[in-house]
Amino acid sequence: CCVFELATQLPLAHAGVRPGPATLAAQGAMLHAAMASAGQAVGLGAGAIDAAVTIDAQQHLLLRALPQREGVLLHAVLDSGNLALARLQLERLDAMLTF
Repeated sequence: CCVFELATQLPLAHAGVRPGPATLAAQGAMLHAAMASAGQAVGLGAGAIDAAVTIDAQQHLLLRALPQREGVLLHAVLDSGNLALARLQLERLDAMLTF
């Protein structure tokens, strides 16, 4: 998991062994750009990106904007588990994140 600034891809916080913070920030920025481009292509307005991608039904990528900090995103890689529960827990953490 990595919290990073979108404009600079600067990691602000990181947890886990691998991938490292720079990789998560760079991949999160690319995922954000792809999601924003796809949204524009189908006529959706600009807004905060909140995306989940499931790979092989067991691995998940989560990308979400932090509501307290404009331009700051969280990118998480989950090896297994319940995606809906993980998203719910991240939403609960929003109120607790201060930096």
